[in-house]
Amino acid sequence: MPTTNRILFFKQIAIFLTVIWTVITTIFFFFQLHSEQKHIINHTVSNAKDIAQQTEYLIHWAFDQKAKNLDKDSKLELKTDFSLRDLIYKMSEERGAKTVIESNYIQSDFRNLDENIIVTIKKMQESKKDQFSIYDLGEQTQLFYAKPLLDDGSCSRCHIHDDKKAGDLIGNINLRMKIPTFYEFNQSSYMFLLFSYSITWMIGIVVIWWIRYKNRTFFDQRVKSYEESIYSLVDMMEKRDSYTAGHSKRVAYYSSLLAAKLDCSKDDIDLIFQAGMLHDIGKIEIPDALLLKPDILTPEEYNLIKTHSKFGFELLCKEPFKNLSVIVLHHHERYDGTGYPYGLSGAQIPLLSQIISVADAFDAMTTNRAYRKSFSIKEAIEKIEEASGTQFNPDIVKVARDVLEDIIIPENTTQMPKNIMEEMKFSYYFKDQLTNCYNINYLKFLFAHKNDYTKICTYHINCADFTGYNKKYGWKNGDILLKHMATTFMDKFKEGIVVRVFGDNFLIIHLKEHVEMTPDILKYILCAERLKIRYNHIDLKEANIHTIEELEDKLLNSDFKHFGTL
Repeated sequence: MPTTNRILFFKQIAIFLTVIWTVITTIFFFFQLHSEQKHIINHTVSNAKDIAQQTEYLIHWAFDQKAKNLDKDSKLELKTDFSLRDLIYKMSEERGAKTVIESNYIQSDFRNLDENIIVTIKKMQESKKDQFSIYDLGEQTQLFYAKPLLDDGSCSRCHIHDDKKAGDLIGNINLRMKIPTFYEFNQSSYMFLLFSYSITWMIGIVVIWWIRYKNRTFFDQRVKSYEESIYSLVDMMEKRDSYTAGHSKRVAYYSSLLAAKLDCSKDDIDLIFQAGMLHDIGKIEIPDALLLKPDILTPEEYNLIKTHSKFGFELLCKEPFKNLSVIVLHHHERYDGTGYPYGLSGAQIPLLSQIISVADAFDAMTTNRAYRKSFSIKEAIEKIEEASGTQFNPDIVKVARDVLEDIIIPENTTQMPKNIMEEMKFSYYFKDQLTNCYNINYLKFLFAHKNDYTKICTYHINCADFTGYNKKYGWKNGDILLKHMATTFMDKFKEGIVVRVFGDNFLIIHLKEHVEMTPDILKYILCAERLKIRYNHIDLKEANIHTIEELEDKLLNSDFKHFGTL
């Protein structure tokens, strides 16, 4: 998983845990409230039961006492002389209950009663046991408690109940009580519970996001180290070959533009930019003699160059570059299956690798190489479109023109050396190992870029019968002579380019203005070596010469001027 995805993943986990923790603490808080409210209900029911029992006891006690002291006529008067009722109601009211003592209900008594009360009373009448119900009355929760009044013998002695006997239902005690909320019942306990759960919730949130912060810090450091690693590798490539490094940066930029145009995700755009930076990292394994060769590669050399994608994969296949390695491995595959290293085709090739392939080809065509001049942007895009469906994915080619036609190509994008260190690296190809002047490879470079110069003219200097000189003085002295000649020409023609070609031939090339060959220069060599030298001059622009072969033919078939004798 890419690092940015992991950062987002852990952020989502933190959000998920925050939600879960909030839900859990909320559930426990309301469960606690529910438990407390249940205790309050049980307490209220218990209180109602206690009031009903006391009421029943007082009623039975009062009638029992009166029954002992009254004659038969006085008992009849007790039906209306019942001041005890008011006392009971007052006692109940003091305890938060509204008590009513009633005779047995008949069907007509249920007309205006709440359905919950009706059901409770009927259950009480059927079971002759205490019943209660809880119901909502407006914004309040109410308790209705019904206790049956059963004849214990005292009632029938005090009243006239000819049809009743002990144990029969003669009435009921009804209580209505408001059930308080937990906050109303015990405000301090409610606030303490709320405070406790709030603190617990906040501690959990702080822990979750502290862990998230530490995780983000860790991944930020990892990303920073990751980016530093990438740029260290690029810096290492640049120190070895500044062209490859500049090429990689441009490919990374072009690839990210193409990926954005193709509606790739932000993570994929970041990924392809990083892969573009490192797509040629495998060239670290390629020898300088091959990597820096300023000429068209032979088939054998090209086969060696093709191994760089596998070398790149091997370098990047472990963390933190593992996600880049597959992209780098396949960036030279072709859409038609004729690419390398595995000959994948079509959808078998990772999309990001296919994008880099287009960007890589575009940059290669629009920058100068030692063996050829760069193509224009228009020409490069046309060549890419010509390769649609063969080398490149048609879907990517469709957007390539829109993305690349307005690209500004950086100046000085050349494969040629830019400093003394790179010049030393290129000396294997451009410098004559004996004389330290330029060799024929540099001449090829000049021909490839001759349109960059307004003038190219050259003197051709040849040592006549140099083979005879070697026979007379030996090869070692012959080498010394060539070194002396090269040193003299480089010293006398500081603005010119001295090239040794074909053994004992030197070209002195001028790219700005013609410099006349003076006899003094040749005399200096003749005095020292007593040589016979011949030379001629040719303007490559005027002669319309485009290749080394044409130059060689022209020089060898031109008239020489002779100077001195051996």
